[in-house]
Amino acid sequence: FVIDSHAYLGLLRMFVYPVLLPLSLVFGYDLVAADLRSNAFESYFSRSITPLTYLVGRTLAFVSFLMLVTYAPVLWIWTFDVSIGPDGHFAEVAAVPLGMGAALLVTSIMLALMMQAITAVTRSGIWTNLVFVVVFLFSAMLGGILFGLTNNPNWFAVNPLHCIHVFCSLCMGTTERLNRRGMEPTADPEVVAAVITGTIVICLVILWRSLRRRGVVG
Repeated sequence: FVIDSHAYLGLLRMFVYPVLLPLSLVFGYDLVAADLRSNAFESYFSRSITPLTYLVGRTLAFVSFLMLVTYAPVLWIWTFDVSIGPDGHFAEVAAVPLGMGAALLVTSIMLALMMQAITAVTRSGIWTNLVFVVVFLFSAMLGGILFGLTNNPNWFAVNPLHCIHVFCSLCMGTTERLNRRGMEPTADPEVVAAVITGTIVICLVILWRSLRRRGVVG
């Protein structure tokens, strides 16, 4: 067993799927919904807080929380590994903290903005969670159907979970192992990066338009 970037990729996915995604649902569903229900925006935006400040503050606070409970533990594991590793081991895994940090940060930002954008539309924490789960399940089935019809693996990129899977490999520098023989094909990393960027931009537009109607940006 060799502890290299691919081994750390497995550790990264353990923190993304069983930890990061559930935490996004448990703590993110009411980020904006509570303020929408209580009409708190009028009070916020009548002061020095603008919609942009509100959006940035809420997103940064939530992303910081997600990074604290995911990146801090994996960074501690990496530090322990290199401190007891043999000579030359540090050079093999020196880029791991940067790759893991980039993967977790971008994933956290995308999930935080998706949760807030859905909440801005549903105005309900419960409906936000339901829509979030349905979107992930439906997109997974849709990606498989479109791949079966076209034989183009890039259609898998409609599934956020697939995008996270490929993006983590991209950040860790292990994309050459994605499409090995006998394994299910994956979307191109360039397509995945474009989809993630587009998702973040669309969520920002939805949130900006929703918040702009409730306050004047100064």
